[in-house]
Amino acid sequence: MSYNFTPEQKAEMVKHFSGTFLESIPGRIAEYSKLWNLSDFSLIEYYNANCLFRCSSPVFGNCVLKIYGYHYDWYIGEIRMLCDFGGKCGYVCIYGFDEVGGAILMEQIEPGTVLTDEPSIERRIEVFANVWQNAHMDGIDLSQYKTYMQICEDTAAWINADTDFPKFSGVTREMVSVCRDLFERYPERLLLSGDLWGDNLLQNSTGGYTIIDPHSKVGPKIIDMGRYITIECLDAGDGNRESVTEHVIARLSDLTGLPESDIYKVFFIDMTIISRSVLRDGEAAGENSFISGVLYAQSLVNK
Repeated sequence: MSYNFTPEQKAEMVKHFSGTFLESIPGRIAEYSKLWNLSDFSLIEYYNANCLFRCSSPVFGNCVLKIYGYHYDWYIGEIRMLCDFGGKCGYVCIYGFDEVGGAILMEQIEPGTVLTDEPSIERRIEVFANVWQNAHMDGIDLSQYKTYMQICEDTAAWINADTDFPKFSGVTREMVSVCRDLFERYPERLLLSGDLWGDNLLQNSTGGYTIIDPHSKVGPKIIDMGRYITIECLDAGDGNRESVTEHVIARLSDLTGLPESDIYKVFFIDMTIISRSVLRDGEAAGENSFISGVLYAQSLVNK
């Protein structure tokens, strides 16, 4: 089985991945269509680290084939985590995987509307809090996954080694200290999504939301709030960030019973961690925004 891209799709594939990756896709589709008896492929035009196709299976019905685009070793944890969860705790079900080549076959979520598209911030917060409460599992082997403590230490080491960001050294030391404090006071060790936010929550046929694209990190479940708060903060825009962020944190505290002071800390941790990719890639347009966001998150911890 082959697949023909439109000229526009080819241009996007080369832009976001590479010509070599584009050339490999027809062969990959032929391989997986034979392996899992798939047909009726159509590209989902979402170009971000992986290539997605809707497809059909006589066994599983409508499916999504996800072929990882680059830095595949970074995504091995996603495959292993989805296998460990087996569709429980609100995560998407996977029907097959290729850990060596980098691909998974998973259920197609319908209608698949992302939580980010929900216009009501109150509704978004309530949905997130409900999903978060049940999105974690114990009783599985956690040794193959990195902890949030390790991620914080790796982030601090990378940023501190770069002389372009000297003022961040103190920030990252505090991030590590804050994470250590949470690890000591919240002794539970669970497998977390690590990327639990609106675009990774898809509305399903029952009206609930299904979790996709986990980053697979280990730690206390409170830390899995960080990414959602960070994205709400960044999406709010410069004029509204403080009021929106502090409202989100206050509501999450109300809904979960967790102290606002500790939720401030997980926001600070996550904002600092994701700033690394912006600084690493030299995205000048977003750099100042992220730096100010990190400093704002730090100020909440210390207020």
